Amino acid sequence: MDMRELADNLGEKIEQVLPEGLSSSRQDLHNNINTLIQESFSKLDIVTRAEFDRQADILAATRSRLEQAEKQLSVLEAQLNAENPSS
Repeated sequence: MDMRELADNLGEKIEQVLPEGLSSSRQDLHNNINTLIQESFSKLDIVTRAEFDRQADILAATRSRLEQAEKQLSVLEAQLNAENPSS
């Protein structure tokens, strides 16, 4: 669910609890509520779950590559130390 869908859902829920007398200006109210919610979300540092999951996958892949590089570095350091022992 993206931020626009979330704003629409919240707007609809707010409309459902409004008194019936406001039904004549419901569309204007809906638009104003959606705009307000979207502006509020844009001020926050939030991401969708899908974006969070993508970033978590990228982090896991990066972490895996880092671990591989560390292992290779350890092997190279061991080879270097074996060739040039410091005594």
